Amino acid sequence: MESAFIVMMPLGAFFMVGFIAWVIGRTKQERYRTESMREVHTKMLDRLGSSDEFLRFVQSDEGRKYLSSIASPTRAAANPASRIIATTNTGIIIVMVSIGFGLVAAMMGFEGPDNPPLVIGALGFFLGIGFLASAFSSHRMSKSFGLMGRPDERTD
Repeated sequence: MESAFIVMMPLGAFFMVGFIAWVIGRTKQERYRTESMREVHTKMLDRLGSSDEFLRFVQSDEGRKYLSSIASPTRAAANPASRIIATTNTGIIIVMVSIGFGLVAAMMGFEGPDNPPLVIGALGFFLGIGFLASAFSSHRMSKSFGLMGRPDERTD
């Protein structure tokens, strides 16, 4: 059991540090994007001095495009297929790596409960199956809600 702990502890610490760095990076990226959009919107509204100018702008083609870009959700939220594909890819990769850990355990002759590669492989295998189940259920729900399909089939 001690050898499993020796193998899993550095792996867990590595993944934890990587996940924390990823979360911090995504948060900074989203904050920067939000601040940039806020500045653009503020400058745009400052340039329109009166309500008549704003009304003319909103009624123009450019104004309609501008307002629809503000009101519409992000591309990732508008298209669930890309997130489902990413989740499926993650699940497949984790399952394959887990099978690799199982093969390493078999080839190295580990036996008994003190088998670190097999423990890591089993945990990863079920994690990968969870990702695949999540992708499958997201696909089914997206189709039932009318969020997926050809653009002419959607009920927007």
